[in-house]
Amino acid sequence: MPQSRRPKKVLVQALVALAIALVVGVIALFLGFRIISSVNSQASKQKLEVEAEKKRLAEEEARLKEEERLLATKKKITSYSVVYTRSNLMPGEAIVPSLVELKKTEEKPDRMVFQKVSDVLGMVAKLPILAGEPLERNKLMDTGSYFSVPEGTRALSLLMTSIASIDSALVPGVRVDVLVTFSTPQWGKVTQTVLQNVQVIAVSQAGAKGRDGEALKKITVSVTPEQAEKLILASNIGSFHLTLRNVRDKTLAKLPGTDLNKLLLKGNGASPMIQKETVPPKAPDVLALPTPEKEKAEYRITIFKGTGSETVGFYQ
Repeated sequence: MPQSRRPKKVLVQALVALAIALVVGVIALFLGFRIISSVNSQASKQKLEVEAEKKRLAEEEARLKEEERLLATKKKITSYSVVYTRSNLMPGEAIVPSLVELKKTEEKPDRMVFQKVSDVLGMVAKLPILAGEPLERNKLMDTGSYFSVPEGTRALSLLMTSIASIDSALVPGVRVDVLVTFSTPQWGKVTQTVLQNVQVIAVSQAGAKGRDGEALKKITVSVTPEQAEKLILASNIGSFHLTLRNVRDKTLAKLPGTDLNKLLLKGNGASPMIQKETVPPKAPDVLALPTPEKEKAEYRITIFKGTGSETVGFYQ
């Protein structure tokens, strides 16, 4: 009997151990499942968070790009160009591309500042200009008034209205005749051609107004020293007018001038400026008291013909 009870006891112990093992296995399986589910849930949550962060970063990047685009557009609209010097410029130095550069600025430049390189090329400096300075209109001048003065001549400027200066037809390079109108005690108003076939080398606004409030033009011509003296003298006794010449016409006409008598064609149409002295008619043979003879007054006028001149005398 004692031997038969022992196997039963071992069998019971084995079954108990097996049951315990099953319970532990089930618990382990349950815990493993829970752990795996938790891990998977955490991974899914992290994945969603990563995707949400990526989406947020993409939206932020798009917003920053849009802001940059708008800022660039705004800068593009409000930016201005200004021409600056690369090196020091001395008076009379010509502007070439290597001496200037174009820079951008957000501030609106002064109206005197050049904003295009093409506008300054070929001009020359009137004043010393330091490197890095913006080029201003009052510091430069056109080459027409600096380099286009032929050797042996002088540049002389005349102030006149648009009507007197042929207005828009007058450009550098054309040739003109210069007429002056002045008053004389003998013939009143007289118009005389003082110079012929002189070259215009510059045309600009004088920045001043005449007696009638009309803007004056500054016409610069190339003349010999002798012609310059004549123009300066004429400018002090009357007013100037210019007549435009044909580019092929080199003829120097002999022009005696015109006064009121010739203009109105009185008598034979000849001007007293060129009339020869006439012999007064013989007095009738009647007794008359002698009258004192008036002293004749002598007048002289000089007629300029090209570079030469002719002096004519008259008596009153």
